[in-house]
Amino acid sequence: MATSTPTSSMIENTIKEYFASKLEFFDTKSSAQSSRTQTEDCNFSLAPASFHRELGIPAGFALSNTAWDEHVLGQLPLLHTAQSERLETVIDAAARKAVVHVRNEMVLKDGNKATVENALFFYFIDDGTKIKKIVEFTDVVETKRYLGLVEEAKHAAKKE
Repeated sequence: MATSTPTSSMIENTIKEYFASKLEFFDTKSSAQSSRTQTEDCNFSLAPASFHRELGIPAGFALSNTAWDEHVLGQLPLLHTAQSERLETVIDAAARKAVVHVRNEMVLKDGNKATVENALFFYFIDDGTKIKKIVEFTDVVETKRYLGLVEEAKHAAKKE
């Protein structure tokens, strides 16, 4: 039996729902909301390889839904605002893949700001309704700067 190909609009809806779930996660801090568009075994990994080398992350490192949520939950108390803007989306429905160019703007409670651009590579299950793998190709320099700001804010919060 042949598997039907999802339409581009089906995949677009899943992508929209993915970003909506992340915004809800920011507000509710509920992991159930965060991963509702992902399969239970969805992997989240980072690229390029230079990012791994720069931060001392092992090659091939990937996070589960739960580990990703825990990583983000550690940053939420330090954030004043966070916004994501989808700049461009390219969908290949037949291959069940999409790439989304995103600009993320974060303002920490201490007033420090960072803008990080990413390309998110999404891999979908056969019907396009769930994401089974995410690879985030990130701006190495600005992401490293942002993570440094987060660490500084954590240390400052511990002193208070």
